[in-house]
Amino acid sequence: MELTKAAARQIVEPLFGGGELASVTVRGGGRNSAVHDVSVTAPGQDVIVKVYSEHFSWKLHKEVYVYGLLSGHGDLPVPEVLAADDSRSRLPASYDTAPLPGLLTDLHGATSSA
Repeated sequence: MELTKAAARQIVEPLFGGGELASVTVRGGGRNSAVHDVSVTAPGQDVIVKVYSEHFSWKLHKEVYVYGLLSGHGDLPVPEVLAADDSRSRLPASYDTAPLPGLLTDLHGATSSA
């Protein structure tokens, strides 16, 4: 699923309280989800937004679990996940977000649900 600026705005506004959306860029490498860089001008926070197809939306929950396990093991570089949502209230798909720079792997999850 391509992430439009309008959809990206609905995702990042609750996170940053009115930061202006600068751009949405498709990033390669997502095998089971569409990965996008979303740039916000104020407060200057860029994020990764992963959008899962309906077929792979279950992976959001698996990745939440895996990141929870990894974060409890010392100094492993586990990205902070800002939000995750599988309600389809903001997008017609499940998604999660993490700040840039971050570790982009198949194991990307969330610690909170909207």
